[in-house]
Amino acid sequence: MAKLKTIEYRIFRKMREKLRGYYNNEMKTGKAGDTSAIVKKFNKEMKDILEGNETPKPIEYYTGILEGAFRFIQNNPTQKDTLNNEYITFQQNLLKYLASEDKYMEYDKEMFNSRALDEEVKEIKKKDTAVSLI
Repeated sequence: MAKLKTIEYRIFRKMREKLRGYYNNEMKTGKAGDTSAIVKKFNKEMKDILEGNETPKPIEYYTGILEGAFRFIQNNPTQKDTLNNEYITFQQNLLKYLASEDKYMEYDKEMFNSRALDEEVKEIKKKDTAVSLI
């Protein structure tokens, strides 16, 4: 399980690198580049990162987040500063944005939930239901 987290960590770092590089270049040149080329390069580099290992989520999930990040920043240009200076906050804001698009709501919930805690909550609810039936 630890290896999966390590791979996912590397994927998110690669995503951050691509986003920062794209927007830093945009600031230097004064013009936007081709985001689809960045996504294509990201997919190619992901194959190198994976080296035959599996990811916790499908590859399309990570590609979708990267594509969503470009839309997010396009719709919220102030997030460029957050991307560079407060990456964790940027990720939280991005997940809220993607959830508002409703495309990644299911994944968003999974990222912050614990299977063990979910099972415990189900058990508590069963006990509460049993008590209320008496």
